[in-house]
Amino acid sequence: MQTPEVISAQTLELIKVGLSIVGFLIGVVSIFLVYLQMRKTHEWNRRKASHDTLNEFVTGHIAETLRILVLDFSMEPSTSQTYTDAEAKLTDDEARRKMQYHTVQLLNYIEALCIGMKNSILDENICYDHSRIIVKQSWLWAEPLVKARRQATGIAALWIEVENISKRWSKREERESEQHIERLRVPGKRPT
Repeated sequence: MQTPEVISAQTLELIKVGLSIVGFLIGVVSIFLVYLQMRKTHEWNRRKASHDTLNEFVTGHIAETLRILVLDFSMEPSTSQTYTDAEAKLTDDEARRKMQYHTVQLLNYIEALCIGMKNSILDENICYDHSRIIVKQSWLWAEPLVKARRQATGIAALWIEVENISKRWSKREERESEQHIERLRVPGKRPT
C-alpha cells in the first residue's frame, strides 16, 4: 500500500496565491462587465428621456403653445416675421400678454431641453433630428423679446442655451446641406 504524499507548505502557499490571483481576475472581469452594463443602461435611459421629452412637442403642452402662436400670432417657419412684428399688429393688451405668455412658456421649455442636451441628459442628435426647425424658428421668432427681457432684467444669460443651440444647429444644418449637395455631384463633372 502506498502512502499519500504530503503536500509541502510551499506548494500549499503557491496554490493559495494562484487561487487568489484567479479570484482577483474574476473580480476585475465582473466589475468591467457591470461597468459596461451600466453604460448601456445609461445610454438607453438618455435616449428614452430624449424620446419622451420630444413627444411633449408633439402631444403635450408645447404642441398647444405652438398651435396658439402659429394660429393666433402668425409664428410661421416659412415667414421672417418676429415677435416684435406680431406684437406691432396687436391692438389689444390682453392679446399681447397672451402672446408674451405663450412665447415665454415655449422659450422656457426649449431652454430646459437645451440644458438637458448640454449636460448629456438628452441625446443632442435625437433632439436635432426631431426639433431643429422648431428650435431655430422659435429663436428667430422670439429673439427680439429675449433681447428686451435681457436688457430689462440685466440677466445676460436669459435663455442663453436656446440661443447657443439655435446658432450651433443653424451652422450644422448649413454644413449638412453642403455635404448633401457635394454627395449629389457626379464624379468627374465640374460644378456648374
